[in-house]
Amino acid sequence: MAEEKKFYVSVSPHVRDGMDVSKIMGSVLLALAPTALWALYLFGLSGALIIGMTVFAAMFTEVLWHRVRDHDRVKGLYPYIGAVLALLVAMAVAPATQPALAWLVMLALAAGVYDHTHSRKAAGKYATDWSAAVTGLLLAMCLPPKTEWWIAFIGGAVAIALGKEIFGGLGFNIFNPALVSRAILLMSWPSLMTSTWFKNLGIDGSTSATPLALAKDKLIKDVGAYYTPLAFRNTGGSIGEVSAVLLLLGGLYLIWKEIIDWRIPATYVGTVALLALVMKADPLFSVLAGGVMVGAFFMATDYVTSCSSNNGKIIFGIGCGLITMVLRHYSGAAEAVTGAILFMNMLTPLIDRSVQPRLFGVVKEAKAR
Repeated sequence: MAEEKKFYVSVSPHVRDGMDVSKIMGSVLLALAPTALWALYLFGLSGALIIGMTVFAAMFTEVLWHRVRDHDRVKGLYPYIGAVLALLVAMAVAPATQPALAWLVMLALAAGVYDHTHSRKAAGKYATDWSAAVTGLLLAMCLPPKTEWWIAFIGGAVAIALGKEIFGGLGFNIFNPALVSRAILLMSWPSLMTSTWFKNLGIDGSTSATPLALAKDKLIKDVGAYYTPLAFRNTGGSIGEVSAVLLLLGGLYLIWKEIIDWRIPATYVGTVALLALVMKADPLFSVLAGGVMVGAFFMATDYVTSCSSNNGKIIFGIGCGLITMVLRHYSGAAEAVTGAILFMNMLTPLIDRSVQPRLFGVVKEAKAR
């Protein structure tokens, strides 16, 4: 007797895909890998420590949150919590040994994450879907290369705790977690977050303002001289600003893999360039400088916090570009990508509700006369 075929019955839409959260997040990590590796080459241990701290703090916080929430084997995390507390105490006692202690604690956290994500499959899924790792890496992309390591660690924890899990976890957060954390860090330690840049066009151990800040203060006579550094080897901005070309290639890879939609990055970047012309600024410099590229391709396209409808995505991208340029030119801050995306995150539900397409087979009720 021939084997019977199995039929699966479910509600519409009947669309099935092998892509899951871990594969999507893995693709994002792969797209960011060239930029991250190039940053490690340019910034050395300074960049490695920041990326390591944000990623491991984010993953550890996610595991810890779910362990505490589920009341499952919480005691097993006590040694790692103790290591973190010891590190915080060491910050004030032995400043010279902080970097070495930071690496040791990061390794301890990595061991803790590995142990607890493999001790029980159900609990391990929260870290092994790689969403926390993506959040940590995106946060690192927003930080200056000479950020204090403890700020990076706090930032990774805040991104998960206050930017994601407090809303209910993956799929429920209303703001981009990495940008929430960056905004909190910027408000908490403004001087440390805005004065720890390397000089552009070469690392000599001294600090300077970013090219965007220099242009805003009209301290750059020829912005065209910055095209090549910003595109290929920029050491005067955040870790994620080392190469606009690598970010573009990573973004195009995600579009090709259909991980993200082209509408948001295209309208975001296009709006920035168009408004730069209107405001008599250099369009190419406006796009290459600052966080426009990393924001347009990797943050504004977040599934949870951006619009789901095609028309909504276009409005979302235009809104991000408009707010970015208005804040850049008419506020005290040189960079405005964080504020622009967070503001549009807040408007996402309203936009999607306003541009809902007409439902097939539904007839509009006639207005009563």
